[in-house]
Amino acid sequence: MSNLGRDLDKLMQDKLTSFRYEHVKGVADISEELAKRHGLNPKAAYLAGIYHDALREESKKSLLALAARYQMNVEDMEREYPVLLHGPVAARALEEEFGVKDESVLEAIACHTTGKAGMDDLAKIVYLADMIEPTREYPGVERLRKLAYNDLEQAFYVSVKHNILHVIDRKKKLHKHTVACWNDFVDLGGPIGIKGKG
Repeated sequence: MSNLGRDLDKLMQDKLTSFRYEHVKGVADISEELAKRHGLNPKAAYLAGIYHDALREESKKSLLALAARYQMNVEDMEREYPVLLHGPVAARALEEEFGVKDESVLEAIACHTTGKAGMDDLAKIVYLADMIEPTREYPGVERLRKLAYNDLEQAFYVSVKHNILHVIDRKKKLHKHTVACWNDFVDLGGPIGIKGKG
């Protein structure tokens, strides 16, 4: 863990509810483990994990105000569901307030909720860690936990599929970045030939 990682850990512990802190700590720890397993920078993974939900408990009004402060483009769906902004706004805050310039870290935070086309491996790891950290309980999570350590691409595919079906089951709209993420699999031949689809 880097010095900034330790500082942000303390900040999250003070800022977030105990439930949310337990979640972000779990995501940070799992991200670090997965990064080591898959040959990525564990410090960068921890940093992205510990800050990914830094603004998850902000109000809708606050998220929109922060997006305006950072001069971010806010689309209609994000105005309808401002919670979707918590990742992109947190990424911008980490850059502006803490001077983090690592594009992989910022992207991992920004797209951890919706996904996007062309995600790099660090972003995939944080997305996965968000789904498999120890407090998560849902059918198939144990299988996904094992898969994440053995086959990053397959685990990521299973997790995106799971999230899309969850949104559909709740009769909610799919964000365009989520659709683009799925279409990216299809364009690259990702789902074809992947064993053990979930």
